[in-house]
Amino acid sequence: MVWIKSPRSELEAPLSFALSKLGGLDCILIEGNSAIEFARPDIVIFVFGKSADNIKTSAPAIIRQADIVIAPESYSLDRCALKSTAKRLYRKHYPYKFDDSLAQDIMSLMETIEKNKEIEHLLSTASIDGRVTCTQASKIAEDLGVPYVRIGAAADELHIKIKNCELGSI
Repeated sequence: MVWIKSPRSELEAPLSFALSKLGGLDCILIEGNSAIEFARPDIVIFVFGKSADNIKTSAPAIIRQADIVIAPESYSLDRCALKSTAKRLYRKHYPYKFDDSLAQDIMSLMETIEKNKEIEHLLSTASIDGRVTCTQASKIAEDLGVPYVRIGAAADELHIKIKNCELGSI
């Protein structure tokens, strides 16, 4: 564990140093809004406190970047500025009760997010002029062990066309 306590304006250098010391780890958990702009995490989880009226001024920007948002059922997603800014369908609105079930849901969502980001990266890398071949898309699905339809959905979301599809010739 590394604990950094720093004013936001002086956070970048100590955070970079701490991350360099933890570089060999598979997972690093960072608490706090300010670190997000310097750390560039793979997954951002935003957890609301007891009152949405009492959030930090930095919170709305972090909420817009969040992959997972945890909030009491009583919170309005519109009020929390999530509905209009949500980019990913796997953002969830949870009851404010941390238990094993919630922890399992979060871990499952994190695995889905990681896999989706990997799919997006591979499709974007394989894409030429916004297109990939059906053979390339199939190989991505097989290499990652995911259904073909998941690759197709990701391609649609990225506005990447799948060309030369063998299914189209049947």
